[in-house]
Amino acid sequence: MSGEKGETNVGFTIRAATLAAANVIALVMSFLLPLIIVRKLSRADFGLYKQAFQVLATMVAVLSLHVSTSAYYFMPRQPEKKAQVVFNVIVFYAGLGVLIAILFAIFPGIVSGIFKTDEIRGLVPLIGLAVPLWLTSTLLDVVPVADRQVKLAAVFILSSQVLKTGMLLAAALAFGTLTSILVAAIVYGGLQCTVMTLYLRKKYGAFWRHFDGRLLKAQLVNSLPYGAGALLFNLQDDLHNYMVSHYFDAAMFAVYSVGCFDLPLLNVLLDSVGRILIPELAGLELAGDYKAVAAVWLSWVRRLALMFVPAYAYLLLMRREFIIALFTPQYAAAVPLFAINISTILLRVFIAGPVLRAFSRFRYFRLRLSLILLPLSWLSIYAGIKIGGTIGAIAAVVLVQVLDTAITLGVISRALTLSFRPGATASWIARISIAAGGAALCGYAFKTMFPDLGNLAGLVGSAVVFGIAYSGLAFLSGAVTHSERTELLLLLRRLYRSGYSKLGLLSAEG
Repeated sequence: MSGEKGETNVGFTIRAATLAAANVIALVMSFLLPLIIVRKLSRADFGLYKQAFQVLATMVAVLSLHVSTSAYYFMPRQPEKKAQVVFNVIVFYAGLGVLIAILFAIFPGIVSGIFKTDEIRGLVPLIGLAVPLWLTSTLLDVVPVADRQVKLAAVFILSSQVLKTGMLLAAALAFGTLTSILVAAIVYGGLQCTVMTLYLRKKYGAFWRHFDGRLLKAQLVNSLPYGAGALLFNLQDDLHNYMVSHYFDAAMFAVYSVGCFDLPLLNVLLDSVGRILIPELAGLELAGDYKAVAAVWLSWVRRLALMFVPAYAYLLLMRREFIIALFTPQYAAAVPLFAINISTILLRVFIAGPVLRAFSRFRYFRLRLSLILLPLSWLSIYAGIKIGGTIGAIAAVVLVQVLDTAITLGVISRALTLSFRPGATASWIARISIAAGGAALCGYAFKTMFPDLGNLAGLVGSAVVFGIAYSGLAFLSGAVTHSERTELLLLLRRLYRSGYSKLGLLSAEG
């Protein structure tokens, strides 16, 4: 049984790792985008760029309403209606997106009025054109995962990121204007929709003939409670950006947005694990195996802690070098903002979203919680801005997120009837923290010994020293458990055998 469980865990890990690897490769290619644009535009124009794409990202996030993720629920349960499930989502998103595009074209002031200056007003219609295209094409990442075609999903994710980065970078380098970058974003969205249509046509035939109103209603009933909560959560999450934009000019917002920089690699990992966890936990919940749900979830909390805690320690140690190397010395004022903001990395370890999405009883939880936290966030950020400026704003954001996480974990723990063993929990937290702390001391020693390396060289050198030290200390301290070592060896062996098999170096007998 233990062997079967190990193989199951390895298969689960490989699916998550496949998505993560695709995202990481795409990330490496796309990471240059803000770093080049920040050097191409003035600080005020860069702030305007961040504001424009903040609006686009917010609209795509809030209008999603979790309707696309209904594919994770309905496609396994009604495999004969996969085409209907997919086309229903397209109809819903296209209609909603076109409505927003028309609204933005006729009334651009509803967006520009949020900001301190009116410079973004002329860009609002372009943002509106991008919204339906970006929103509808999000389905391209969802359908293959819902259909358990993880490798194909990885290909789409990789090619999509490469296309987007290439087009936006080309526009920035060739023309150097925000208008050209937004036009490139619109063209990218159109190409994504074209690829999605061709893929769905090949997979489901004339899928546009399969609209099912009754099924769409069921999808909306399943998704909208979560979606409404997600909408409020995204508004709560983005609120500080809009409030800072309202009280400060674009140049100051540019500094603030740099201070709020998220390490993309961690977001990629969270997204990849979350996409795999949702259908996995939904299946266990359907079988009524709450004990297994808790075991799978807690195992991933530990795995994420093994990566996120050292990431936080390293970024805190190298915060100044990180900001200056990536965004130039003119953004040095963002360093204290960044130091506060990265503390949220520790909260993301508790990946609660997939658990909430897998249980129908939680469909209204995020909605109810956000109805409380959204006004609380507004009051906290407003007070923070008045008391401490941008530092006060980001501090308020972190405090509200701590409260949000604490409440969510309490609800999940009761639902899964988790009985935490304080001794065992404190033990693995302490082991991981000791390993990360020891690695940080080694990184600090390297930083002190070579003060004249420069920001970029110092970052790379400290990362190498930190990584080697943490890897050794994590194994020596027992932060990596025996079962995780076994799983890692099984994973490496399977990848090794798979690679050799593809190269034709293994016989049929292995």
